[in-house]
Amino acid sequence: MDREVLDRLITQYNHLIDYTILIEDPSFLDVFKAALPHYDEEIKPNRFIGAVFIILCELHDIDNDTFIDDGLRKIRTVSYKNEIYSIVEMIVEPVLSNLVHDIEDQETFLLEEVWHMLNHHGIHELEPIPKKNAFAQFYILQDETEIDVEFIDLVEDMIFDLYDAKVEDYETIAYNLLKLCPFAHSGMSLFLNVVEIQDYKQLLNVIIRAFEKVHEEALMKVIPRFYYHENFRDYILALESLALLHKWEGDYEAAKELYQKALKYDDLDILHIKESILLPLLATGDFEGFLDVSEELKEGIFKRYVELFNGLINAYEPLEYETYENAYNASPLIMEMLCTQKDLYEEASAKERKYLDDFYGVWQMQKDVLEHLKELYFKRTVS
Repeated sequence: MDREVLDRLITQYNHLIDYTILIEDPSFLDVFKAALPHYDEEIKPNRFIGAVFIILCELHDIDNDTFIDDGLRKIRTVSYKNEIYSIVEMIVEPVLSNLVHDIEDQETFLLEEVWHMLNHHGIHELEPIPKKNAFAQFYILQDETEIDVEFIDLVEDMIFDLYDAKVEDYETIAYNLLKLCPFAHSGMSLFLNVVEIQDYKQLLNVIIRAFEKVHEEALMKVIPRFYYHENFRDYILALESLALLHKWEGDYEAAKELYQKALKYDDLDILHIKESILLPLLATGDFEGFLDVSEELKEGIFKRYVELFNGLINAYEPLEYETYENAYNASPLIMEMLCTQKDLYEEASAKERKYLDDFYGVWQMQKDVLEHLKELYFKRTVS
C-alpha cells in the first residue's frame, strides 16, 4: 500500500480516537488492522474509516444514532452514510474472519507458552481445583517456595492473558500456575470471582500472606497513595474483604484488627474503612477509638448519623437540633426506618444499606436514645 494513502487513513483514524478510546475487545485498532488487507484504494480514506467505525459500533451493540453521527461528522462523512454502509457490507465478513483468526492465533500461542512453563516444572497434566480447601496447601507452598519477583510477574501476566483471552477452563490452568508461584497475589485475586471457590476466608488469608512476604520491605515504609501504588490495592481489598467476613460472623475483634491494618496503609481511605471499623470498635468496647475515628469521617451518611448518635447518648450536653437536621437531610429514609419501624431496606441506596447493616441493631438496643430520636422526628413531622 502507498505510504501516503496509509498516512491519510491513519489521519482519519486519529480523528475518531476520542470516540473509540474506551472501546476494547475488539478495539478500533483491532478492527482497523483486520480490515486493512481489504482496503480498496478507490475508496476514499474517510469513507473507509467510517465503515470501520460502523463495524466497531455494531460489534459492541452501540446503536446510539447521535453517537454514531457525531463520530462520522468528525471525519466529514455523515452525509455519505449510504456509501459507508455499502462499504461495510463489502468488508464486514473479511474483517470478522481476520478478527477470529487473530484471537485463535493469540490463544494458541498463549497456551503453548503456558504448557511450556508447566512442562518445564514437571507438570504434564492439570490438577483439578479441589472442591474444598482449594488454597489450604498454599500456606505450605509459600513456606517452601523462594520469592522470585520476575517469576511472579511472568505468572501473573499469563493468568491475566488467559482471563482476557477467555481461554476455556482458564481457572484450572491458572490454579496450576499459582501452585508453581504461590506468591502471585494478583493472580489469586481472580479466584474471588470463581463461584466454585467456597472458602473465601482461606483464599483471602493466602492473598494477604503472599503480599506481606513479597512486599515485606515496602510495608515498613510510608508509601503515599498506597492503594494506587503498583498492584498494592490487592492487599487493601483483601484486608477489607476478610474484615467484612469476620464482622458478618460477629468476630468483631478480628475484624477490628484487619481494618486497623488496612487503615495503617490506605492513607486515602479509598474503601471508606473508617466507616466500616466503627461497629467493631463499638462492639469491642473501644469507645475512645470509636470517638477518634468518628472525628475523621468523610462527609456523608455515616458522619451525620454517628454525630447524631453520639449527641443523643451524651448525657452532659443537650443535643443541638442542627445535628438532627443534618442527619435527617443526609438520609430521610434511615430516619423513617429508625423512628417508624417501617422496612424500607429494599428502597435504600448502597450507602444507606451499609449504615443500616451495621447500626440499625445498635439503635434498637438503645431504647432511651431511640425514644428521644422519635420525639424529634414526630415533632418535625407535625410542624
